[in-house]
Amino acid sequence: MTGQSTLKQLQDKLRRSGTWLLLGVFCVLWVIVCRQITQVLQQNYGDRFTNARALLEKAVLESTRVDLEQLSLLERQYGVFLYLYNRNEEIELPYSISEQKEAWQPQAAALVQSCREALPAGEEHLQEEPAFAGARASYTVQRLASGQTAELLILQPDDAMRNAILRACLGPTVALLLACLFLIMFYRLWLTRAFTPAYAAQKAQLDFLSLAGHELRTPVTVIRSNTELLAQEKGGAPTTLHTIQTETLRMDVLIEDLILFSRMQTKNLQLNLQRVDACELLLDCYTRFYSLLSAEGRHLILQPPPEEDVFLQADPMRLGQMLGILVSNANAHTPVGTTVTLGLESKDGWVELYVQDDGPGLPSDSKQPETVQGTHLGVGLPIARELAKMQGGTLLQQSGIPHGARFAFRFPLIQDKD
Repeated sequence: MTGQSTLKQLQDKLRRSGTWLLLGVFCVLWVIVCRQITQVLQQNYGDRFTNARALLEKAVLESTRVDLEQLSLLERQYGVFLYLYNRNEEIELPYSISEQKEAWQPQAAALVQSCREALPAGEEHLQEEPAFAGARASYTVQRLASGQTAELLILQPDDAMRNAILRACLGPTVALLLACLFLIMFYRLWLTRAFTPAYAAQKAQLDFLSLAGHELRTPVTVIRSNTELLAQEKGGAPTTLHTIQTETLRMDVLIEDLILFSRMQTKNLQLNLQRVDACELLLDCYTRFYSLLSAEGRHLILQPPPEEDVFLQADPMRLGQMLGILVSNANAHTPVGTTVTLGLESKDGWVELYVQDDGPGLPSDSKQPETVQGTHLGVGLPIARELAKMQGGTLLQQSGIPHGARFAFRFPLIQDKD
């Protein structure tokens, strides 16, 4: 994983988490505000109902003459419906509040009838709030001085309160939503500006790596050429010249790795993806490294290839370079006499190109393949891992059984069309 993609993933993660956090805060505040508004309006409507009931009962039960205009005004002012009954007969009020009151009339008559049936015998005064779906109700029965029995049913529909709550919550909801969107935009802008110096510093670092690699390449080439000439002259010190030449070659490889790593970080690496014969690639790698490992006291073995051809989608040059990194690491970090095995496995639609050795293996607490036996393996494995990822593959590692280490590149297997 490149440093640039790591920064990008971190920025995206912070952007998503910050957005969800702000949305969560908005939801909590919205619930709190709407709950407070609901409680206040419920209390307000409860007080209005109580006041309306007291005023209507006073206007009907305590007055010798009913003021119809006052009753109409009280109904409209407090948003309630009044139904009057003289025992078994409803008293028609000579005014109309709304069609909604007329729609409630059948339910009101049924409620009054059920209240009459529940009225204790001989009871001359009763006031109760019976349960009624869709509205708050108050039923009052009282015997008047004239000897008549008056019944009052007062209804306060819940629709009016619900509509009032919705209208009251709309304004704060819009305000909170706009504030939340503004904070999200501000947070994302701030996050972008906060990461700008990190991206700039990373770009400067990668530019420096690329420049350093190119600048070091020239003197290293000159040194290598001169050591080769000295080694050919008579009287030279073979051991010293061989050491200089070996270390120069190692430095040259390191410089090439730095340049390649820098190109991968800046996404300037072009891959030539094509259909690759895995068996031919392993044979080529074996041919290139057999003499090197033999000269340094190690044994390179090529496992027999399968009978059928194995093909994968990759850049053959880069894949050969990746296998070379694994073989070079096995040669550099295993003792003399170690056997290094080069082979492939194909199963379940995947192909694995592996390099396995019977050396000391990976430490049991090693979580990063870059560190083995306390020795850092350089930038080779990070380069190989990133190259595998860019070609649709992965780099796997595991300790050998009973000892040793195994590194493998896994790629999707493609079918042979020939």
